[in-house]
Amino acid sequence: MDFFFSLIVFMPMYVSLFWMLTLLLTRGADNKAKQFLGIFMLVTSLLYLSHSVYFSHQYQLYVFFDSLYVLAMLSVYPLYYGYIKKLTTDYRFNPALFVSLAPAVLISVSVAILYGFMDNGVDFVRKFHYAEGLLPKDNLLYQLQKYLIVFSKLIFFLQIVWFLSRGLKLIRSYEKRLLEFYSDTEKRNVSWAKWLILFFTLTGLASTVANIVGRTYFHKHEVLLLIPVLVFSLLIFILGYLGYTQSHSVYELDAEQTENDQRFEEPKVQLSENNEPGGNPLLKQQLIQLFEDEKIYRKTDLKISHVSEMLNTNRTYVSRLINSEFGYSFSYFVNRYRIDETRELLAKIPEKEAGLEEIAEKVGFPSVGSLIRNFKQITGVTPGAYRKMKQ
Repeated sequence: MDFFFSLIVFMPMYVSLFWMLTLLLTRGADNKAKQFLGIFMLVTSLLYLSHSVYFSHQYQLYVFFDSLYVLAMLSVYPLYYGYIKKLTTDYRFNPALFVSLAPAVLISVSVAILYGFMDNGVDFVRKFHYAEGLLPKDNLLYQLQKYLIVFSKLIFFLQIVWFLSRGLKLIRSYEKRLLEFYSDTEKRNVSWAKWLILFFTLTGLASTVANIVGRTYFHKHEVLLLIPVLVFSLLIFILGYLGYTQSHSVYELDAEQTENDQRFEEPKVQLSENNEPGGNPLLKQQLIQLFEDEKIYRKTDLKISHVSEMLNTNRTYVSRLINSEFGYSFSYFVNRYRIDETRELLAKIPEKEAGLEEIAEKVGFPSVGSLIRNFKQITGVTPGAYRKMKQ
């Protein structure tokens, strides 16, 4: 294997190591999710180092790395799920993580033990992993190792389905919390986390295909090896970049919610027959007055904690009131008022007198992009098209 080809084969490992160092060196209590992603990148680099040893034809060395490969392979998806959990649900230490890593530890240790009992581990590696001969059916250790490695690949596939689906549920739940607390989720949105799920699903599918095809196939057709190497390198880089650039996590959300909850206890209010907070029409009237008369929606980055303080009540109650009486999330409730005023301005003010940037600033949107996105979501058309229709 020439130098250039060796460099390409090791590329996923280099990318993983780069992000491992970058993420682990990120300091601060609010960066625990990034640091956990750094641990994930460490395990990923071990996985691709094992791949590189295999494709470098280091038979004796691979006897040692085979168990490490199984350990890393069965750890990446539990660790990824742990990262999503720290990002969206709980940034504290969670003992359940060790339970999810149990299959990786048990199977990899078993593989190492079986190699230890073999008279010639290199012979098994060459015959099973490199297809340089048939495994003797009467060799119990060889057969056990064969089925154990096949079993590990089955577990790997099940992990892809289980942990990615659960991760997506966590992201959706976190998004709902954001919409109930912030009017502007632009700087906090987790759309990038959904991209992470997409990229990881693609990685998982690619890994599954590679497992089905088998590394032996790529060993015999080394030029084709460039395809999965480049795909994995790109996906890992994107994963690291998106994780590194994330600027908000459940840590900040919990801190802001706790601060508000400590100031205002949830009031004991009369509930309607369907167990919704419909027994306080005065509070509803005060809420409407804040938005229609005082136009508090013009405040950029308005939060439900700001509204609850103005109403001298708990944010949870305000949220339930908006949900039950209007059928909206807090974010949608606020942005409807902003869009209503935007429509008025677009209809009566020419573009040369007030562009979208001025209008966005006036009605409370943090950016033109946020105005356009919310305007189209609520009205079905862009602000530019609406202005042309009305003028």
